[in-house]
Amino acid sequence: MTAFSNIVSWGINPEMTEDLQIKYRVSNTLAIFLFLSTFPFIFVGYIWLDLLVTGLIAFTVFLFSLALILNWNGLLNAGNLILSFVPVPAIGCILLHLTGIEEDKTLTIYFVQIGTSCIAWVVYQLKNKKPLFLSLIWNVSMLFLTYKLPGFKEANTEIPFFITGIIYPILIPLGYAMLGYCFYSIFLGNELNLRKINKLNQENDGKREALEQNEAHLRSSLVELKKSQEENQNRQWINEGAEEINRLIRNISEEEALLDQTLRTAIKYINGIQGALFFDNPKASNLVMRACYAYDRKKFLERQIAYGEGITGQCFLERESSFLTEIPKDYFDITSGLGDAPPKSIYIFPLIYNEQVVGVGEVAAFHEFSKKERQYLQRIAEILAAHYVFTLNARKSTIVAQQFETQLGEAKEKELNLLKELEEMRIEIELLKRAEQETMVTG
Repeated sequence: MTAFSNIVSWGINPEMTEDLQIKYRVSNTLAIFLFLSTFPFIFVGYIWLDLLVTGLIAFTVFLFSLALILNWNGLLNAGNLILSFVPVPAIGCILLHLTGIEEDKTLTIYFVQIGTSCIAWVVYQLKNKKPLFLSLIWNVSMLFLTYKLPGFKEANTEIPFFITGIIYPILIPLGYAMLGYCFYSIFLGNELNLRKINKLNQENDGKREALEQNEAHLRSSLVELKKSQEENQNRQWINEGAEEINRLIRNISEEEALLDQTLRTAIKYINGIQGALFFDNPKASNLVMRACYAYDRKKFLERQIAYGEGITGQCFLERESSFLTEIPKDYFDITSGLGDAPPKSIYIFPLIYNEQVVGVGEVAAFHEFSKKERQYLQRIAEILAAHYVFTLNARKSTIVAQQFETQLGEAKEKELNLLKELEEMRIEIELLKRAEQETMVTG
């Protein structure tokens, strides 16, 4: 068995795939089987038949051994070519010569030939269409010629009992064995292919799962990337709008003009249509409108809102923004040349700096404000609140400085008056002393 296993493994190296190793083993097994099945007939032909048949048998045995040698040298396709094309015509010629004119024995010939014609389906796979098709045409043609050529039937008219009584009973099970082995090999090949397919399917399932995971990861990464890009674009858009407001603060010194221009610029930047700025008036406990803008023109309105009054007053006390998309009918109307039209959304936001609420902003639009537009308005609220606190503190500092200067001037004036009074008192004292001395002298 060791020698047989070694011969079956001819041409195989560890680097080959499992599928290719199976192909080598199947081809070598078929070559050994055909070699061992045909070799004894060399002696039969030498004893009972002529030299031509003996030579044909020997040549056939040589071709089967050649197939083994080719496989051993890694020429699997050449070995399979011999195994697929040689057996049918060779066995047909030999068995026709053995059969002679006895018509009832022709079934044995065709049975063995049909068995050997299946070899191509063993050594090749269905994907090898060209060699399968050529071997099919060749073997069918040889089967047809074996039956139709009359010369073989006239070769021998007297056949010894050894052939009819011994050889034929051996050939029939041999044909069964050949056909059975071919079908078994085909079944085994299909089974191996099914295993391979199942293995590939499992590998593909694993790869598919990995690909799905990678695809999900890539999709998630793409979503995150798009989200990051959108956030960066929104951040840049907000920064550009905020820089424009800062530029106005640097260039406009008059406070009312600055508030009007800031409100106008912010409303246009977000495609709004109306807005107002309210600032805290702690003395009266209310909010006073300092700027109002609608439809590309300044509104000259005077409006005051008590703490907690309406949505604007609540925004001031609660220090939280309000985003309205369902506008009350009596809230306010936007007047244009086409008539009155209610806004689609209103955003009310507190002006906070260092936890100090200094006012409220209110902006309306015919569209629903996006998240980035609301973030922009919150940024503008921070800038305005910071500017308002700085301006208020600067104004308070100026007032304190003026008061200090006034008080300092008054103190200096009092000091001068005191010095003047002291000087006058000193002069009076000197005059009194001088008068007293004169009195004493005259007395």
